[in-house]
Amino acid sequence: RRTCRYPWLKGQLLRVSHTPAKGAMQAFARIAPLCLRRSALQRTVRPAAPELFRLLAFGQPQYRYFSEKPEAEETKEKAEVEEEVEEETAAEKAAKEAAAKIKELQDKLMYSYAEAENLRQRTRREVDNANKYAVSKFAKELLDVADNLERAASAVTPQQLESNAELRALHEGVDMTQSILQKTFGHYEITKFDSLGQPFDPNLHEAMFEVPGQDGQEAGTVAHVMNEGYMIKDRVLRPARVGTVKKA
Repeated sequence: RRTCRYPWLKGQLLRVSHTPAKGAMQAFARIAPLCLRRSALQRTVRPAAPELFRLLAFGQPQYRYFSEKPEAEETKEKAEVEEEVEEETAAEKAAKEAAAKIKELQDKLMYSYAEAENLRQRTRREVDNANKYAVSKFAKELLDVADNLERAASAVTPQQLESNAELRALHEGVDMTQSILQKTFGHYEITKFDSLGQPFDPNLHEAMFEVPGQDGQEAGTVAHVMNEGYMIKDRVLRPARVGTVKKA
C-alpha cells in the first residue's frame, strides 16, 4: 500500500471520496499512477489542480516527460537517428536508380531482339528470292533469242515451204529449237502471257504507240503486240511491248 505524499493531491482525494462508489473507484484508478514513486516511473509528473479536475471529468492528463540522459548522449542518439534516415533515403534513391537502369537495359534488350528478328526475316526473304529468281537475269537475255526464233518461223509462208524442201527443213529446225527453248522456260516456270485484245495494264504492258480503234474497240485496248510478255513464277520478267487503241 502506498500513501500519497503530495498534500495538494490528498485534498482532492478527500474531496472525491464522498462521491458514489463507482465514481470513486474510477477517480482512484486514474489518480493512482500519479502517486507512484519517481524511481519507478523515471520521470516527474505533477499536474496542477485544474488539470486534476479535467482528469476526473474528461480522461487522461497531458504528461510532461523529462529525460535524465546527458545532453551529449541525446545529441549522439539524435545524430544516429538522422544518419539512419539519411542512409534509408540514400538506399531508396539507389533502389530507384537501379530500377530505372534495369528498365533501360530491358528496353535495349527488347529493341536488339526485335532488330535481330527483323534482320533474320529479311535475310531469309532475300535468300528465298535469290533461289526463286536466280535465273531471272539470264532468262531475260534469252527472251530476245525466243523473239528472233519466232520471227524467223513466221517469216516463211506455207506456199514457200511446199515448193522448197531445203527451206522446209530449215523451218522445221527453227521450230524444234523454239519448242525446246520454250520447254526449258517452262522448267524454270517462265511462261508467256497473252496481251492481244486485253485492257492495257501498266504492270504487264509497255505502250509503244497508239492506233485507231476498229470494230468498236474501246480506248486503251491492246491492238498490236510487238514483243510477247513473260512471267517468272509470280513476277513479271518482261512486260509486253504493245500498241493500244487511242481515244476517238
